[in-house]
Amino acid sequence: VLPKGKEGLDFILAQMLRMGGTKKYPGEEMDVFLEDRAAEFSVDFDFLNGVVEIDILKKDFDVVMPVIVEALSSPIFSEEKFLLAKSRLKTIISRRNDKQEEVGIREFKRIIYGRDSIYGRLPTYKSVENITLKDVEDFYKRIFVGSNMLIGVVGDFEQKKIQPKLLSLFSVFKKGNEIQFHFP
Repeated sequence: VLPKGKEGLDFILAQMLRMGGTKKYPGEEMDVFLEDRAAEFSVDFDFLNGVVEIDILKKDFDVVMPVIVEALSSPIFSEEKFLLAKSRLKTIISRRNDKQEEVGIREFKRIIYGRDSIYGRLPTYKSVENITLKDVEDFYKRIFVGSNMLIGVVGDFEQKKIQPKLLSLFSVFKKGNEIQFHFP
């Protein structure tokens, strides 16, 4: 899914979705909004998945979920947060040899699948520099569509009450085209 030479694009998008906030709650105001409600919101990607994890109290669902859905459906892609995300990724690159286990797993994949395989490609300083804000926006538009979403809920909720709320909240996403994977 990631274009060759743009390794790290998924990390930068995840960071920007979490840090960018919404029109009502930009950047740090989103953090304060969530902290005031003991809520957590994270975004992460791997080769096949993007995972958005949301931990909220049941009593805050109706207040917090619309804000999070807005952050996911109408993200703010600012140049400032883009540069911060790139800087964070460069720090991760500079430290990726610090843990032996991670080095072993990474190099095992590269030996088995090859360095040019999607499984063996890694973000580099050069690939990070190749990524533009437009790349992030285009990647977001391609993957954040209804056809690519699966929503799971765990906790003290009743399906017949939560399902209509989720359908209503997530109806803001266009159906779009499901990403098709072509495995090497």
